[in-house]
Amino acid sequence: PFNEGYEAFQRREVDRLGVMVHRVVAEVDRGEPLIVREVPIEQGVPIEVYEERLHSVEWEIIVQATRKVLDEVRPLPPEGIDLA
Repeated sequence: PFNEGYEAFQRREVDRLGVMVHRVVAEVDRGEPLIVREVPIEQGVPIEVYEERLHSVEWEIIVQATRKVLDEVRPLPPEGIDLA
């Protein structure tokens, strides 16, 4: 949960926080990372401000990761053929 990371940062146990979107595999949280992004935070920032930043980054990277996976599986047209 995001509050554990926030609290560890405030106790200076970690020096940065981030989020990740990864491939889904049988083992929880063991899939290949697709997008990894640091979330800006400073000492003393209220948890509500950090939560807003965190969700903003999450919303960005879920779209980026989805696009990345879809680009991998979408067949490309043969060279010279315009599908538009």
